[in-house]
Amino acid sequence: MRIQRMRAVFGRLEDRTLSLEPGLNVISGGNEAGKSTWAAFLAAMLYGVDTRARSKGAEVPVKIKYAPWSGKPMAGRMELDWNGRNVVLERSSAQAPLGTLKAFDRDSGSPIPELGGADCGEILTGVEESVFRKSAFLQQRGQAVSADPQLEKRLSGLVAGGSEDYAFTEIDAKLKKLQNALQYNQIGLIPKARAELDGIDEALDRAARLLRQQAKTAAELKALREEEAELVRINAGTEALRQRDLRRAAAESRSALEAAQSERAALEARCAGLPAPDVLGSMKEDVRELRAALESAEMEDRMDPVEAPAVPKDERFPDPDPKKVRAQADREAAFVRRANDMYPQRERSWAMAKYLIPAVTAVIAAWLLLLFSSNPNKIYLFSVCGITVLVGLILFIEYRQRAASRRALDYAAQILARYGCVDSEGIDRAAEDYLRKLEAFRAAQEAAARKTEARSARSAQLAERETALLDRMRAGGADCGNLDAAERWLRQAGDDRLALDQAQRDERRAAEQYERLRPHAGQGLSVPEEDLSEFASYDLAVVRDRLSRCRAAMVPLRSEADRLDGAISQIGDTLALHARREQTRARIARLEQRYAAILLARRALKDADEDLRARFAPMLCRRAGELFSELTGGAYDRVSLDRDMQVTVHPVGSPVDRPLSCLSGGTVDQLWLALRLAICDLLLPEAPIVLDDALVYFDDERLKTALTLLRKLGKTRQILLFTCQDREKRILDQKE
Repeated sequence: MRIQRMRAVFGRLEDRTLSLEPGLNVISGGNEAGKSTWAAFLAAMLYGVDTRARSKGAEVPVKIKYAPWSGKPMAGRMELDWNGRNVVLERSSAQAPLGTLKAFDRDSGSPIPELGGADCGEILTGVEESVFRKSAFLQQRGQAVSADPQLEKRLSGLVAGGSEDYAFTEIDAKLKKLQNALQYNQIGLIPKARAELDGIDEALDRAARLLRQQAKTAAELKALREEEAELVRINAGTEALRQRDLRRAAAESRSALEAAQSERAALEARCAGLPAPDVLGSMKEDVRELRAALESAEMEDRMDPVEAPAVPKDERFPDPDPKKVRAQADREAAFVRRANDMYPQRERSWAMAKYLIPAVTAVIAAWLLLLFSSNPNKIYLFSVCGITVLVGLILFIEYRQRAASRRALDYAAQILARYGCVDSEGIDRAAEDYLRKLEAFRAAQEAAARKTEARSARSAQLAERETALLDRMRAGGADCGNLDAAERWLRQAGDDRLALDQAQRDERRAAEQYERLRPHAGQGLSVPEEDLSEFASYDLAVVRDRLSRCRAAMVPLRSEADRLDGAISQIGDTLALHARREQTRARIARLEQRYAAILLARRALKDADEDLRARFAPMLCRRAGELFSELTGGAYDRVSLDRDMQVTVHPVGSPVDRPLSCLSGGTVDQLWLALRLAICDLLLPEAPIVLDDALVYFDDERLKTALTLLRKLGKTRQILLFTCQDREKRILDQKE
């Protein structure tokens, strides 16, 4: 089989085409260029997509991992050369990803039925998908070859005459399954049969216990049934007494209902003329607010009364007129100042006159006397007398003025004493103080007048509100002439409303009670009246409680009786149980014999498998050793493989083999490549080999060797080498 061309809608591949040549094809590209996607697409085109796969940790199934980025459904086309025919495989996703397959001849267009089924890949490559992935499909992160039943079957077929029906793992697994079905730890047919036998023995013992419990339960249940019958009789009599009392209570409740209806009707008549409850509430609120305003005004008048200020009195100023006070003070202060100014001057003039005038007079008199003695003439005498009289008159006038000055000074002293000061400035200060008091008096008088005016306006407003409120209430039917009467009327109206509400509630309660009791009003007694005296001492609640507890006690006993009946019926006849016990013992003996035979068969199969593996393992190991030696430049000459596909290698010249854990990463990759190529040589001689970054850890020398080997193998089969480097192409170009 040789692939010619592929076109994919798969993952990041959006309707892209990849053309291939016979032999070795090197497809290089950077990371995320789609190389691994092409490899996965090739496997999906051959074997389809497993739609049952689920995510396991970091492993994502193909249907999710390679869902097209464009959102389109998966689709693909592969053109290949198979058995000399140009074959086209087309897959689409009608119901499942790549689940619809169509195969046809490209030249004639005729379908190829043998390639249209689920085994298309197995027909083209010659092996199942698991074998293909463990041999011809080599990825960087999945190069190891692990044990696989299909791979083992194919390898076993190489030495079993071409038959592929034999696989030790599958047959041994089937025998082990049969062995485990018989017995695996504490499960299987044998433990189950033994458990069944134990169950039969336990059932026989349990049957005896159940029969004893059944007899005890039946006796207790009988006693409770007798007690229940007696309690039912007492309950019927006590219930009859209760019915009689209920009938009487029904009659009483009817009378109470009629009385409540009468009371309610009377109150409704009284409340018929009252305003609506919201209007009544509004009136109450208005009255309350007005009463509060009046009380607040009264409190304010009481706490802060309006008092007329008293006129300030001052004995020094008899007239409180400010102008007169000022004029008096100015006048008396001026008088004091004049008196104080005149008295010292008058005292000085008097002192001078008192001594100077007599002296001058004496001089003049002496001169006149002397003149008169020399010339006695009357005119001189008259002159002297006149001068004397003049001087005396001057002295008299001066004396009178001095006395007046003294009187003025004394009056000034009286004025100062009345004012309580020592000079005229004290009089001015006293006048200023009194004028300030008079000014404060006038301010207080004006404030009192304003307060009186404001309170008069407030009283008038409150009186107006009261008049309007009383008018509104009288319009609503109230009979009130003042606020106190309005409050009394509102209280009475509220009481009437409350009484009406209470009467309505009482009527409803009475009606409800009567409705509850009315069904009992006409009932007769289930027991004659004369027979009820027997039950008068019983409390109905106690009787019913005892009856309820009696019946409750019977419930678990009935359940227990039913359970015991069911359990006994489930156990069945003890004779049948004894027969089953003997049959079970015989079956256990047969199962143990079969178990021993399977153990012998598994040991024989293991011996045969070891003999067969000893024949095909050398073929695989020999070819893998040759390829591994060539890949490593002759550093290793032998490869060994055990039952579980565990590999060891033999370095040239070494006395012992080495496990993989002793090898470098690149050498391990070369070993897996050699082993896979050997498997391909043995099992897939014509299938293409896919290598996805499988040579990334090879050094340059071993890479050259590997490419030489792959080019040589490419002469007989198609090889697809996907790589993220350009080393491979460079080396191949150098070889050419």
